[in-house]
Amino acid sequence: IYTLSLHDALPIWSAKTSVGLLLKQAAQAEKQNNWDNADDLYREAETRLRESAAITAEYAPIVQKRRSGFRLRRTLGQAAEAMSKNRLDSARSYLQQARQMQATSQDISREDSILIDATHVQLQIYEMLPKAKQAFERRQWKEATALYQQAISLVDNSPPEIRQSLADLLHQIERTRDVAFANQALREASRAAGRRDWASAVRLEDAALSRLNSGHYDQSPEVVELQRRLEGQLAQHRQHSGQANLGKALESRGAAYFRSSFPNIPEKDLASLKATFLRREGARQIYELSCMDSSGGRASKLAVLFAYDERSGQWTPIRN
Repeated sequence: IYTLSLHDALPIWSAKTSVGLLLKQAAQAEKQNNWDNADDLYREAETRLRESAAITAEYAPIVQKRRSGFRLRRTLGQAAEAMSKNRLDSARSYLQQARQMQATSQDISREDSILIDATHVQLQIYEMLPKAKQAFERRQWKEATALYQQAISLVDNSPPEIRQSLADLLHQIERTRDVAFANQALREASRAAGRRDWASAVRLEDAALSRLNSGHYDQSPEVVELQRRLEGQLAQHRQHSGQANLGKALESRGAAYFRSSFPNIPEKDLASLKATFLRREGARQIYELSCMDSSGGRASKLAVLFAYDERSGQWTPIRN
């Protein structure tokens, strides 16, 4: 039995320690995207292996696998940097290089394969963003919302690992989509209010505020102003909606009052009953209920004031 002497063991232990430290330093440099420094450290690790044949068999496969993964990740990092600078042709080229490395190497880990797929999805998104940004800048809110949603769907339809790796990018796109959606909702709510369709206006403004308030976004001055406008309009439109609903309720019950108070009024005239909000008096809302009366041979307007008590929920005619 051959026993390794202390004299022989020390150089082997020193070489292992040195290679291990170099690999650790290379991994740290890689995390900091310091690709050149990481490459130098991997090269140094290979040099140490050649200088110590005793540890080559054990460490060579480790170093080779680590460096193959590093080369791939560096290429993908270059693709990401190119995308951030809107150099999409370069990004496509780097991604293609990564695909070739994946096809020719057996040392590519599952995590790195996921990173390749995530980079591919990211590039698809970056190819879509210019058109979405252009629509946003032109205040074409509906088109911008749809385009950003298409980009989001690319991530949503990807495996969980890819969605996780693109979480930060997804959050940014979702935020921009929600701002576009809120602006479009504000525009459509204003149109609905112009038609006195208060229910639609309230629904649109509620949906927009829900998007903006649930995103946990860093609020820019533009978003704060958008929220302020939505909240202001929503308060007004809710009030109008409530008044419109009370008016409809008054119209539905007002026919019986008109029949008893004006027994000669033709039934067809009661179909023209219209309730109109006039003013507020403390906890009372004052409405005018009117219709055209043709019983005398000539159409004339009949009008009665009603007060709605918000505390009791009761209607009371106001007699002159």
